[in-house]
Amino acid sequence: MSDHHGRAPGHEPGRANGLFGLALIAVGMPALFWLGFGRVDGFAIGFTAFLVMLAAAVEYLPAAADKAEKRLEGQAPIPPRWFDRLGVVWLLAIPLAPALSWMLRNGIDIDRDNWRWVLGLSAFSCVALPLVCVLPLLRYVRRGTAGIALTILAAGTGFPVVTGAASAYDVIFGPEWQAVEIVRLRDLDYTYRGTRVQADAVFVELADGRTLSRSVATSLPLGAARVLVLRGFGRIIDVQP
Repeated sequence: MSDHHGRAPGHEPGRANGLFGLALIAVGMPALFWLGFGRVDGFAIGFTAFLVMLAAAVEYLPAAADKAEKRLEGQAPIPPRWFDRLGVVWLLAIPLAPALSWMLRNGIDIDRDNWRWVLGLSAFSCVALPLVCVLPLLRYVRRGTAGIALTILAAGTGFPVVTGAASAYDVIFGPEWQAVEIVRLRDLDYTYRGTRVQADAVFVELADGRTLSRSVATSLPLGAARVLVLRGFGRIIDVQP
């Protein structure tokens, strides 16, 4: 049985197109990061998740908001409080904190002397700030709309937290001396907006399968070495002679 357009009941082209678009973003964005920068890091994953969330909000939020409004009919309004202003900080932190973290970690040569303040600032802006500022918004999660409200808050908070999780790990646990076997030193070489970016021996491939980056001041030989590693960030910041 079909309607007058020849479609079977339950067939929704709009929904299918929306899901295809979300899948395209989820696959395409990491691929672009890989092709452009040669790696898919926490920022790439978080940025992809943020774009998927944004596209899903544009596609599905209007209908969900209409349903939520009907469910809230008859419930008493929630009086505003001064700490609700932290919600604005939370909203701004969603795009700005990961961007700041990405610029810090890629624009500064992180080494043994500066890793604490660089990664500390990244962890504060991407992890501590969103987690604290989202708390006042939880009181607006009400019966009948809890599902969509918690999804929005979790997705918005998750984007910066995923981006800064590696920095937070290193700030909490610090670097670790490790005995490794270096099998290859790989150059950084890609073209961005017509400009070629190249640096020698940026990536360090180890016998255990890991690929780490290194600070410019750290000169590494092939073979056995004892190195100081930021495990979350995946970076070598010092080597013992």
